[in-house]
Amino acid sequence: MSRQGESLSEGFLLLEACIHEFRYSLRSLRKAPAFAASTIVVLALAIGANSALFSVVYGVLLRPLSYRDADRLVVIECERHYSDALRPAPAFFRLADLRDWRDRLRSFDRVSFFLTDPYVLSGTSGSQVVTAAVISNSFFSTFNGPFSAGRPLDPSDDLTPSVVIGERLAGQLFDRPQLAIGARLQLNSHPYEVVGVLDRSYALPSPAVDLWVSAEYEQSLRPRSGGFRLVGRLKPGTIIEQARSDLDRAVRALSATHPGTFGNGLRASAVGVRDHIVGDMRSALRILWAAAGLILIASCANVANLLLARNAPLSRERIVQAALGASTGRFLLRGLADGGILAASGAAAGVALAAVVVGSLVRLEPTGLPLLASVRVNVPVLLVAIGLSAFTALAIGVLPVIEWSRRPPTWTTSVRGPTPATRRMGRALSIAELAVAMVLLVGATLLSRSLIELLLTDIGVNTEHVTAASLRLDFRQPRSDSEIVGFVDRIVARIRELPGVSAVGAGSGLPPSSPSLTLTLKRKGDAVDYAATAVTVTPGYFESLGVRLLKGRFFNEADDDAHPPVIILSDATARRFVGDGDPIGRTMTLPTLRNGVKGSAEMTLVGVISAVKYSGLAADADEQVYRPFAQQPWPSVFLVVRAGGVETGFASTLRRQIAAFDPALAVVSIKTLDAIVAEETAAPLLRSILLGAIAFLGVTIAAVGLYGVVAYSVSQRTSEIAVRLALGAHRRNVTRMVLKEAFVLGVSGTAVGLVAAYAVARSLSALVYRVTVTDSASFLLSAGLLLVIVLVASLVPASRAARVEPLVALRME
Repeated sequence: MSRQGESLSEGFLLLEACIHEFRYSLRSLRKAPAFAASTIVVLALAIGANSALFSVVYGVLLRPLSYRDADRLVVIECERHYSDALRPAPAFFRLADLRDWRDRLRSFDRVSFFLTDPYVLSGTSGSQVVTAAVISNSFFSTFNGPFSAGRPLDPSDDLTPSVVIGERLAGQLFDRPQLAIGARLQLNSHPYEVVGVLDRSYALPSPAVDLWVSAEYEQSLRPRSGGFRLVGRLKPGTIIEQARSDLDRAVRALSATHPGTFGNGLRASAVGVRDHIVGDMRSALRILWAAAGLILIASCANVANLLLARNAPLSRERIVQAALGASTGRFLLRGLADGGILAASGAAAGVALAAVVVGSLVRLEPTGLPLLASVRVNVPVLLVAIGLSAFTALAIGVLPVIEWSRRPPTWTTSVRGPTPATRRMGRALSIAELAVAMVLLVGATLLSRSLIELLLTDIGVNTEHVTAASLRLDFRQPRSDSEIVGFVDRIVARIRELPGVSAVGAGSGLPPSSPSLTLTLKRKGDAVDYAATAVTVTPGYFESLGVRLLKGRFFNEADDDAHPPVIILSDATARRFVGDGDPIGRTMTLPTLRNGVKGSAEMTLVGVISAVKYSGLAADADEQVYRPFAQQPWPSVFLVVRAGGVETGFASTLRRQIAAFDPALAVVSIKTLDAIVAEETAAPLLRSILLGAIAFLGVTIAAVGLYGVVAYSVSQRTSEIAVRLALGAHRRNVTRMVLKEAFVLGVSGTAVGLVAAYAVARSLSALVYRVTVTDSASFLLSAGLLLVIVLVASLVPASRAARVEPLVALRME
């Protein structure tokens, strides 16, 4: 016979052996439905968790962005670093500054400006507020993304009212994107023509943006003093490190020629567009997926352990088969068949579970998880699930066979039960499961404690019974300062008359994360600029928020434009500029802005208040300067109302009152302050819930695995226990013996897990607030919880061992 024929014959024999072992495994698993079902459920949960998280990771971090040469697209982040400031202040620019940037940046093909702003979209069914991107005419040529219909804005639209809308908004207003082209939209009381519809995957400058308008055209309607940020496209072959060096050089040159605009500690850095969109969710998603990977490892250990226990009673059969000529390779095929059937079934159920989880996440649209709308259980996810299934089949199928082949049991050892080596491997697998559970528990505990600290943080105000309405007073047309002041005074007076309202005021900023603007100021005789959050407020603003007055007084009705300018400072700001003496009555020279004209004035300090957070819950409170609204009007205001006992439906009442006051005035949002704070904690809450769920799954798998090991050990030692009881051992001693065995495993797994958790906890440092990643309380709490779970899981087999009847057990033996 030729060599080719021999190879073909061997191939047929191998195929026949595989089919035989597959059928044998199928019959064997059918005879043990409880074992098969529990194993498939464990694997389905593990593979489902990995597939679901990979769907999110792929959609958010790995899926190619829908822009031409997306790897060359960057967002240029600019900040001003002031002396002794708690954090840098973001820097913005005027549209006229774009030419200076273009002339100086050599590593960029294109540079463009953008800002985001709420716009009022009016229609036959009423008005709604949408997020708009105001962009320079090179924006779409910089970020060349897919259009569902029409065309992008270009320089020819600088003098015409043209708009590009997103597919999401087009779906709300029209049956299909093509019908939107040429349609007229009423934006901020001005007509615009729709010239293009962007694909839903377009997420720049932000996934929340629904329309794009020309900055040059908007400048002719409503001149802006600033507010623009930079984006750019790198030249071919340029890496982002070169772009950052180019930015440093450009900033130095521009600050020398235009110190007023580009000086004051300006720094610029290039950030990849995906990093700009995703933000700090990148590290969180990686950690969650790594945690899901640990769950898969624990699941494989759990199933392998169960297979070791299940195969021990079959050792007599294997001894006979080995005596008749069965090779280790044949037993390996059987193990792979067992593992393949279980893993394939678990993977199928896991992918179905992942599809349900991902679909639920997409529908919930959790805050802080961008690009989620494009997440699907697609071909890459299915390939990962197949890979996980193959890994699982190999892990759970080969381990028991390797252990059996190392020390094949004799007829005597098979009668007595599993070999000591088999028991050692079972214990090692249990310790590995417990160690994985320990790592996950520590991570979940750290994030949970951080979340609690975040929820309990003092933002400087009393959030109960407070409702805030965000208003823009210059939507329809520019207003003079006196018109803005009169408008705000009248609406505050109207809302004050509502039943249940105890205080009402307006301010240009709202805690915990809506600052108005950054103010630079100097101490007398000091040449160094300092930065502070500047907020202009009406009388009643502090009372509505429950801000604590430490010295002096709040603003009152007399603090208007006809009286000398006054200020209120936060406690830290007063100490910095006045020292430890009495600050009331001291004067400071601060910049002013009246009707678009910049100036300065000497202002008297009339009050000192406690610090209020305007830069986020997790950030320390900035230094703050407050001005009376009548002396420094601002077109964007938050109407703040304290109405005790009437929260139910009060937002609707407030909206109706604002509409009755001025039907054309659109409200950006109306929310309770508690709801606004809850939105700030949404992303940390989501991380804690997901990691907590994974940790719960890991602990459950470890507990089930430990229960199986202890229960099987008890069943194999029934005769030993019977002899002990027959010789006079107390049943309490038997219970203690079994619990001791389980507790030793628990302590070993906990110790290994603590070491591993200490090594990997540093990866959570960017995600925790006011909790160190080596927090001893979190480690001890997690260890104590896991040991309690170990004892609970071993109580049932321990009590079963204590109930063994010696005579019955010995007769069965």
